[in-house]
Amino acid sequence: MNQLYIIIIEYAVGYPSEVDDKVQELLASMGRELRLTEHAFFLMTDATSVIIRDALKNSPYNIDRIFVAQVNSPSAWRNMISDNTDIKSFLRNEL
Repeated sequence: MNQLYIIIIEYAVGYPSEVDDKVQELLASMGRELRLTEHAFFLMTDATSVIIRDALKNSPYNIDRIFVAQVNSPSAWRNMISDNTDIKSFLRNEL
């Protein structure tokens, strides 16, 4: 069964900007993803938080910090990269 996760990552100092796209592609390969900020994503997937973390940790990208948590409570946000309607639709599993 698909679960919704929030993923926060930090890159090593001086990482190349094209890594952003590669990390987003990696997450998209695991399920439906939505970028929230420069370093935060939603991911709807049947993978566990440990599998998500390990996929990022073992990727060829220089990711220093990884946080993965299942979202199962009401949410609130402000000033995200994604449009508010996209976030609401994602949370309702409408995308």
